[in-house]
Amino acid sequence: MCIRDKYVYFRFFKSFYRFATMGMAGGALRDFWRETLSTISTSWFGILLLALPLLAGRSTLTLTSPPESAPYIAMTEGVLSAAGVACSRSGDRYEFSGRQRYALPACQTVEGDWSAAAVFLCAGALSRGGVTVKGLPLPTAQGDSAVLSLLRSMGAQVSVSSGGVTVRAGTLRGIPADARSMPDLIPPLCVLAAVAEGHTYIQNARRLRLKESDRLAGLASLLAVLGGRVQETPDSLVICGVSRLRGGAIDPLGDHRLAMAAALAALAADAPVTVSGSQCVQKSYPAFWDDFNSLKGETPCPAPSEAPSV
Repeated sequence: MCIRDKYVYFRFFKSFYRFATMGMAGGALRDFWRETLSTISTSWFGILLLALPLLAGRSTLTLTSPPESAPYIAMTEGVLSAAGVACSRSGDRYEFSGRQRYALPACQTVEGDWSAAAVFLCAGALSRGGVTVKGLPLPTAQGDSAVLSLLRSMGAQVSVSSGGVTVRAGTLRGIPADARSMPDLIPPLCVLAAVAEGHTYIQNARRLRLKESDRLAGLASLLAVLGGRVQETPDSLVICGVSRLRGGAIDPLGDHRLAMAAALAALAADAPVTVSGSQCVQKSYPAFWDDFNSLKGETPCPAPSEAPSV
């Protein structure tokens, strides 16, 4: 991203997306790109929400299409409110006065991350003994807390108590799932679907092609390498469950979510699964391999520079 003559240029290196240009004049956005940033990446949209109150003039931001991953936008709005930033919202239009300052309380409690926990909760669905994850808030604005309802729908045993969230194996069955508001849940969900009875339909998943990798194609390849049955379309996956996966070598394409999905798949495989480039998990969860291996009660996994077999 570069700033020149009051213009900001965002360049997306994807063959089917053009350069997106937004002009800033006096702090107000104009000529907003028709493919809104909320549709492509909630992260980009959140950055704008956080940055606009700091500009010198009054700013407006209007969505021209329904936002995807709306829960993440709600979380950003919560941060603005907690910091005392004034934001006027009318439908899909946001307005900010300029020269505001953030004034968060000195002590903040950061919620446990449902996106990171989802892999371990899904691991519980493959274990008769189950897995308990502590520190997850309920209720929460985090959209990925939907993993609990998805696991219940698939037949896993789910219980919530003051001690944490526990998931145990049940008879897994395929379900329909809409990826629009929970794209980060799709990788572990697809792994469970690969060994569930019947078909799982992952819909509205085109955005997964714009992640750290083409995550939709990466998931289809990962499952196929391990013996799963999967059909890929431009915006969906159809997965037909098998009884067990087989081992194999997985390239996560530098994508932390695919590396974690491969680790989960090893729990449902008859032979080891080797993950190359496993250090990519450092983007969101540097201790992932140690924490994942602790489920077995064994010594820590190899250093991230190595390719662990799990």
